[in-house]
Amino acid sequence: HDQVEVSEQNDDMLKVDLHHFEAVSVGKLQRVVLHKGPSQPLYLTKVVVKEGDFARTETVFQHDGFIGDHDRPQDEAEQDLTVSEVIDCSSSLSKERRDQEEIKTQGDWQVWVTTNEHANAGTHAQVHMVVYGDRGDTGPLTLQNG
Repeated sequence: HDQVEVSEQNDDMLKVDLHHFEAVSVGKLQRVVLHKGPSQPLYLTKVVVKEGDFARTETVFQHDGFIGDHDRPQDEAEQDLTVSEVIDCSSSLSKERRDQEEIKTQGDWQVWVTTNEHANAGTHAQVHMVVYGDRGDTGPLTLQNG
C-alpha cells in the first residue's frame, strides 16, 4: 500500500497524520481495529476515513484514550473502534461530480489519524489498522513502522 504522511499540529497539541492507501471496496464502513506492537502506549484521539477521490462522506471513529498499558509496555494492544460520526462532504464536490455514478472507492483512500503530542502520548511501536465494512475488510494497513 502506498503511504504518504503529512503531519500538522494545532494549539491543542494534537498531531494529525494523513495516510494514503490504495482504495478497496469493503461496503459501508462499520469499524476500525488498531493494533499496536510492543512499546509504550499510543494516545489516539480519532481516525477519519475518506474512501477515495469521489467519496461523499468521511467516516469518523472517535477514541480519546490510550491504546496499550503504561504498566505493561512490552504487551501488544488492540483497540476496536465503531463509527461515531459520518460527515457529508458532497457539498465540496462539484454538481457534475455529484451527478455522476462514480465508484466511491476510485483513487486513494485518505486516512487521518489524530494523536496527542503531550508527554508519554506517542509510541515507537508498529501500528496497523484494519477497516471493516459490511462486505469485507482492507487487511492490515501500516500506519507507523516502529
